[in-house]
Amino acid sequence: MSTNFFGIEEWTSLYGVTLPDKKLRTVAKFPWDKEVLAGVCPFYPKKKIHETHFAFLGMKVIGSAPLTINHLQTIHPADGQPRFSSYPPDSWFTSHNFAVKITCELRWYLALKEVVPGSTSKWWNDQLAMLPPEYEPPTGIMEVTKDLMCYKKHQVYPNQDVYARCDSLTTNDNRVDVGDCNPSGVDVSGWNDEPRSYIGIGAFRKLPGT
Repeated sequence: MSTNFFGIEEWTSLYGVTLPDKKLRTVAKFPWDKEVLAGVCPFYPKKKIHETHFAFLGMKVIGSAPLTINHLQTIHPADGQPRFSSYPPDSWFTSHNFAVKITCELRWYLALKEVVPGSTSKWWNDQLAMLPPEYEPPTGIMEVTKDLMCYKKHQVYPNQDVYARCDSLTTNDNRVDVGDCNPSGVDVSGWNDEPRSYIGIGAFRKLPGT
């Protein structure tokens, strides 16, 4: 994956995270082999997967605190980069379950860096139909983590002008959308499933065998 990779060494050097040996053993093997990574990207046929995707190790907790979207806000303050576009008390989402309770799993993730090309201005169900069988839409926490880790590694945000529609819902059943990433930070929004010119769909590779 070259520089499109954020693993335990990055978590340790940039966030001070250490994992006990038992947990390290569970993530020691990267799930996707070289054949997959060197294969043709299903979204960009002239490129390889390792060029268009970003791999990162998901964390369920840091220390004793679940690594939710709310917790990610506390460790990425507004006076640094990467950051969020809003913080409490101005963040509308900080009492919603998708931000309060949901974390990534302690496992590897392989994500398309940008939204699926051609997926804007479409209904949610039509966007889902664009995903190959090996892919699934991200949850809000997955997409937020990808954006932050991409910036940590490259000092450039993905999805600078669009949002990635996610498979998470707000408390009023709107779809969570993450993106519009710029120097003001990663924006977390919520809209219904109707077509919008600035909302595409995110895409994460399923774990092999699932």
